[in-house]
Amino acid sequence: PFAIYLRMIVFISFSETAQQQFLIASKLVPALLSVSTVLLFVITFYGIIGVFLFNDSVEGSEFFPSLLEAMWTLWTSMTSVIYPDLMMSAYNENRLTAIYFVSFMILTFFFFLNVILALVYTAYENTLGATHKQVEDVKADCMEQAFNMLDKENTGSIPRTAMMSLFLILNEDYDEIRTIPENDADLMFALLDQDGSDSIDLKEFQNFGTVLLLEFKDYSKTTWFENKFPTFSSTSTYHRFSSIIKSEAFETAIDVAIIANCIVVLIQSYPELLGHEVAANNGMIQGGWEVMEAIFTLVYVLEMIAKIVVLGWDRYSSSLRHVFDGLITVMSLSTIVIVYYPNEFNNPVMIQVVLVLRIFRIVRLFMVMESFQIIGRTFVAILPSAGRTIVLLFCIMYVFSAIGMQFFGGLITRDPENRVSYLLEGTDFAGALYWANNFNDLISGINVIFNLLVINNWNEMESGILAVSETKQSRWFFFTFYIFGVILVNNLVIALSIDTFNNELEDDGKNKNYSFLGKRLVFDANKLSKGNANLSGNYEAHLYTEHKTVREEKKILVDLFDDRGYTV
Repeated sequence: PFAIYLRMIVFISFSETAQQQFLIASKLVPALLSVSTVLLFVITFYGIIGVFLFNDSVEGSEFFPSLLEAMWTLWTSMTSVIYPDLMMSAYNENRLTAIYFVSFMILTFFFFLNVILALVYTAYENTLGATHKQVEDVKADCMEQAFNMLDKENTGSIPRTAMMSLFLILNEDYDEIRTIPENDADLMFALLDQDGSDSIDLKEFQNFGTVLLLEFKDYSKTTWFENKFPTFSSTSTYHRFSSIIKSEAFETAIDVAIIANCIVVLIQSYPELLGHEVAANNGMIQGGWEVMEAIFTLVYVLEMIAKIVVLGWDRYSSSLRHVFDGLITVMSLSTIVIVYYPNEFNNPVMIQVVLVLRIFRIVRLFMVMESFQIIGRTFVAILPSAGRTIVLLFCIMYVFSAIGMQFFGGLITRDPENRVSYLLEGTDFAGALYWANNFNDLISGINVIFNLLVINNWNEMESGILAVSETKQSRWFFFTFYIFGVILVNNLVIALSIDTFNNELEDDGKNKNYSFLGKRLVFDANKLSKGNANLSGNYEAHLYTEHKTVREEKKILVDLFDDRGYTV
């Protein structure tokens, strides 16, 4: 029976991400103890009052027969799954009893749970800050030791020749470090030499580790089309076409087309939206509406092609808005071909997919709004961190599912030959038809744990387990998961979302001063060189690392180029 736990132990042993997340979670636990103690006192206090207040009443016999039952009732109420149901019998008899229940919910649901969120967020910020400081301190110490080794004459600086020799040694003797071309070495030195003294002091050398991670690529403002067809690209016709495609008026025209397209889709889909049956499409373009839809799709395809020609693939693909438009356009065109072109895969039902994809284009209009752009960037930026948190959540769900299998496996059944099946009669569990929610196997158990994570109706699941286990000790399973799964992990995800959103708001204004292609920063080497004739032209700088998010990479690049006027 312990093999299932051994698998998780092996997984955590080999997963650095899981170890890091458990370390962060463990540092959040102490922050919860103080407020949890006060919360327990409040629940106990209200439980005692409830036992005396509702003595010899329907409310008392059902929800407050003893102190422990009263505390469990109040705890369940705090999670909002049985509120206001538990108060209605007493409230129907006496409206003043609302004071008891409402005051309890204000203290616990509205106050303490939000205080717990604030504590988790603060502890999360402090933990990240302490971890970052520890890493930076170790990095600074290592850089100082390396600097002292290179500064053999104790002049307080390392000359250019010594740094160039260092790059050569790294290329020849250290395979784990990528080969650094001579031009890249010049760019790296220029980035380090902030004061233009042609030597590197200790403060400047602190950035050496970060600069080593940089990759540089020539940046050309001319596109593949312009390089392939230089004669046509130099004509006034192409220049006028290019200026039109890059203009705000063109974007406005496309936005108007999208609005018109959405109106057409709504009119075309109006009977279905009202729930009326519509005749199935036979795979042929029928009626004026579908002709208009085909025209709109053609417009979007031409728009995508024109932008790729004028902007080039790098600049086109670096824009989240362009990538979204292009993806929807390609998917719509592919689905239309499948629907309308006669072939063995012809499936008229897919026309519904086409309609849904067309509606998605309205999202583009929101991308014009700055607040929506920040939300979109927050969603993209949070994905790597959310992925790491999901690893922690998976581990917790796996362990609790395994525990559920060990104690409750096989108890949920509708087999009439099994006496346990009759114990579920009349329970909320049976009334809700939750039969498939059980711990009879690992996957089913994980599904149950996810349902508990969502919180809604978890008491109905608890009623079934309570009935078949025939002991109220089973409640500890649900209580413990609520602590670790809901209070800890859910609040950790919320804290992560708040932190990422705040960082995006902060970075939004700062990054506007720099030219980015996706996560690559474009800079002018002429400004960076400070007289070095070997450096000229425009370059893209990119961090060669797999352990940084897009926001973190951009922040590092901005810090390297900050207030130095090197960007184009």
